[in-house]
Amino acid sequence: MTKSNKNMRKKLILMLAVACTLQMKAGVLSTCMDSTKIETKYCTKNLSFGSPSNEDAVAIGSVWSDNWFVGVFGGANAFIGKPLGCEDLFGRIKPTFGLTFGKWITPAVGGRLYYQGVQFKDCNLAVQDYQHLHADFMWNVLGNRYGKQDDVRLDIVPFVGVGLLHNKGNGQKPFALSYGIQGQYRLTKRLSATLEIGNTTTFQEFDGYGKVGRFGDHLMSLTAGLSFNIGNVGWKRIGKSAHTDAEYAYSNHCPTVNSNIGDHYTRNDYSGLNSLRARLNNKRWDGNTPVQNDSTSLFDRNEHETSGYFSEMQNGNVCIGTPVYFFFELGTTQLVTPLQLLNLDEIAHVANEHCLRVKVVGAADSATGSAEINKNLGTSRAKFIAKELNKRGVASDCITLINEGGISDYTPNEANRQTKVMLYNR
Repeated sequence: MTKSNKNMRKKLILMLAVACTLQMKAGVLSTCMDSTKIETKYCTKNLSFGSPSNEDAVAIGSVWSDNWFVGVFGGANAFIGKPLGCEDLFGRIKPTFGLTFGKWITPAVGGRLYYQGVQFKDCNLAVQDYQHLHADFMWNVLGNRYGKQDDVRLDIVPFVGVGLLHNKGNGQKPFALSYGIQGQYRLTKRLSATLEIGNTTTFQEFDGYGKVGRFGDHLMSLTAGLSFNIGNVGWKRIGKSAHTDAEYAYSNHCPTVNSNIGDHYTRNDYSGLNSLRARLNNKRWDGNTPVQNDSTSLFDRNEHETSGYFSEMQNGNVCIGTPVYFFFELGTTQLVTPLQLLNLDEIAHVANEHCLRVKVVGAADSATGSAEINKNLGTSRAKFIAKELNKRGVASDCITLINEGGISDYTPNEANRQTKVMLYNR
């Protein structure tokens, strides 16, 4: 082989090595680097941007204090017994009414006491007076939607129960089974319209005819009415896992935002806040050279290790992070959108989890209404938010209420119709 051929072969080998190196570098995706620290963690769950944290949530309420209801109903019944007697179903119709009192333990499970009565026609079409008191177990087949939706209006509720019938004419008081199905449509937060079809089965001697001790008499009813919720109303949504999305981030689990870098995600150890802290401690930093900072998380540091804003925050002198604002309709304590209540779920969870104080500051738009009206409105709005936090488990003695009255701090004016919530270390 000639000398020129050898030189040519060396050049080809060298070019091939360089090309392979460049190709390997091109296959590595770059990531945004924090100037202090960057860590990646492999994640087997690929969550898309904006995926709801309550995707597998369940709704819960207080076992004793929440979601009680009362109702009033009216309609018609028809008695079908043994012996059947004359006349068809429509010839046996008589009016009926009912009163009910009950409670929803979960969005799917509840119970009630139901008093029903007036008159019925027996097998000979004679009119008899009756009363019926029964206790029912209720199951809302659409109850799982409360863990995923804010505005649930329609409920389908089968029920089954036991009770006693009383025939005033012959004195019979037999045991009876009750069962049926109810539809509910929520008109307001507390008021619902109902339509119910039900049946009561009891012993044949109830109407004075038939064999003793054998089932066979039936009292069917179709009623419509109104149901009114009393006390606290609504449900708190929680995830099935022990962690919320915020806790996953805090515990260095996979974040809820897809980084679009395969299955690798930036590990959330507050490196950004630590970087900010490092820069505050290096006020003469030129913006290019690396700043000195260890890997200890900001929230793991002892008080004597922090300074400035972070020391004030740890000592409870300034709020943690930025305030969370809740905006209201003009002249009311009604939120512009109920979706803002989701923020309260997270605020309450963090406050309870880390034993934080909560400051609630109510305000109104000074451009509308008198000073007295705005003062009262600011108080009412702050109390509304505090009450919602109470429902979510934040104790009243951990909440401080402040009223700013009418303000003009923000543009447009609608932005001043608000209440802000701030968290502090105790």
